[in-house]
Amino acid sequence: MTLVLTYGTFDLLHVGHVNLLRRARALGDRLVVGLSSDAFNALKRKQSTQSYADREAVLRAIRYVDDVFPEESWEQKAEDIRRLGAGLLVMGSDWTGHFDHLACHCPVRYLPRTENISSSALKAEIRRTGTMRDPAAEPAAMRMAAAVLALREGVRAGRVVLLAPAADMREAGHRFGRTIGLSPPLVARMFERFERQIGIAVDQLAAHLHLSALGVPALVVHDVEDEDVPWEEGERYARLWPGARLLSTRGLGHHRIASEPQVVEAALRFLRGEAVGERVVSSPNLPFGLA
Repeated sequence: MTLVLTYGTFDLLHVGHVNLLRRARALGDRLVVGLSSDAFNALKRKQSTQSYADREAVLRAIRYVDDVFPEESWEQKAEDIRRLGAGLLVMGSDWTGHFDHLACHCPVRYLPRTENISSSALKAEIRRTGTMRDPAAEPAAMRMAAAVLALREGVRAGRVVLLAPAADMREAGHRFGRTIGLSPPLVARMFERFERQIGIAVDQLAAHLHLSALGVPALVVHDVEDEDVPWEEGERYARLWPGARLLSTRGLGHHRIASEPQVVEAALRFLRGEAVGERVVSSPNLPFGLA
C-alpha cells in the first residue's frame, strides 16, 4: 500500500487545489495532507483568510483526502515521511526542486499547477473588488448553455467554435459535486440557487432542446480521453447542431485542449471558412440519445 504525502496552506480552496489532490490520490492508496498551521503561516509571513480549523474541515470533506495533520515547520517533512511510512511526496510544480533533498527518504514528484487560478489571485480580487469570483470553478455548462440560448434568441455570429462542451448542465453539476466531494443534497441546493438566479429550470438548459434551431456553422473540438466532460457530450453537440463538424483529439484531456497549437490552428482555419473535422449525421426520427 502506497501512502502519498503532500503539504500546503489550502486557503480559499479552489479547483486547482482539488485537481492537485485528485492527481496525488491517484498515485497511491491513501493521501495524507500536512496542512500549514496558522503559526507556521505567520512564520512564513503568509496570512490565511481562513483559520487552520476551517481549512482542515474543508480538506477532510474532500473524498481524495484520507487524513490531515498540522505542518508546524519546514524541517518536519523528513520525520513525517518516516513516521507515516510515506511512499511518495507530492508537491505542486511551483515548488519544483525545493524538496529534492528529501528523495533519500522517499520519491518526490512535482505535479503541474492548474492554470489561471491561485489563492493569491483570489485574495487580490477580493481586495480589489470586495468579492470573489473563481472563473475556473464557475460551471462551464452554465456558460455553454448561455451561449446556446443567446444564439437561439438571435445573437449574431458568423461561426462558432466550442471546446469540450458540456451538453447536460444537470449531469455537469453532479460531476462537479463528485469531484469536490459534495453530497447529492448539496448539489440539489446548488441547482436550486441557479434556478432562482436565472429564472430558468436547469433541465430546460439541456443542449438537445435547443441545438436543432441553430443555423450558424459550428466546430466542436473534444478530446476522446477527456475525464472532466465526456467526449460523448461534444459528439452530441455536433450530432444535433445542424451542419456542425466534430474534431476529435487524443491525449489532451480537458485542460490542455485550449492551449494546444494544433487545436488553435484548426479553429482559425475553420473561422476562415475551411472545412475542419467531420460531419456527424443522425436521423431526427430517432429518439434523443439513440442516434
